[in-house]
Amino acid sequence: MKKIILAGLFFLITFHIKSQGFHFGAHLSGVSSQIEGDKLIGFHHFGYSFGLIGGYTFTKAHYLIISPQYTLFGSNKKGERFSNEGNKIFVEMDIRTINVLFAYSYRFGDSWTGDKKYRLNSGVRVHRLLNANTNIIKSRGAGEITIDKGKDLDDFFLTLDLGVGLNIASNLGLELEYNHSLQNILKTQKADVRKLAPFYLSLGVSYYFSL
Repeated sequence: MKKIILAGLFFLITFHIKSQGFHFGAHLSGVSSQIEGDKLIGFHHFGYSFGLIGGYTFTKAHYLIISPQYTLFGSNKKGERFSNEGNKIFVEMDIRTINVLFAYSYRFGDSWTGDKKYRLNSGVRVHRLLNANTNIIKSRGAGEITIDKGKDLDDFFLTLDLGVGLNIASNLGLELEYNHSLQNILKTQKADVRKLAPFYLSLGVSYYFSL
């Protein structure tokens, strides 16, 4: 994973300077997330993501995107009430990863500047788990069970990344993205929970530098 991240950074910084086809910038977004595998609903956990964004421009409509980021997401029960009916499981998690997005971007809709105004992105994000603070709370008052990051969770996982964007200026973009884990990150069953698959929405801005 370190080699992938370093290769991505080298790609973004070094080659961009050498070719007009490469672009480079910074990204910052707010994240609202949840985890598939328990009885919680709604995107109640709020986090953030920041990092670099760049890639290669094939044409005005077709782009390759590589984006290394640091992201905080997870699950929060918020104000949801426990019920004595059934054996419902509520999971609260704070997940921090360093990750790299590899995606294809299609641009369309001419703006008054001649640039493509809208974008559609699809790709895969590779996550390296840095930290995960986790409590599993059973609805019938069985107490909290803590998950050990090293023993119970995968160190690496993939998320499918789908996004839409709007160029609000020549070097500034507004982006909405949805990520969903392509795998169960829970290696061992805990408190009747057999699956933990995080997913999140992010809304942010990307600023592209002029070099």
